[in-house]
Amino acid sequence: MMESEELVKDVVCGMVKPKSKMKTETVYKGKTYYFCSENCRSKFKTQLEQSTAQKSDGGCKCCP
Repeated sequence: MMESEELVKDVVCGMVKPKSKMKTETVYKGKTYYFCSENCRSKFKTQLEQSTAQKSDGGCKCCP
């Protein structure tokens, strides 16, 4: 019997696939995130940049 490969989720679009079928990945704060496409990885990085900019200029309303 073959062991099944770990499934991972693209945090941008929600697609779930075996890790080997994901097209790209990135590491953020020590955690690896997997993406079905370069487009999803790019959106993730853009969201991180916007979030960081909001926190640095006091624009984030969710954090004290």
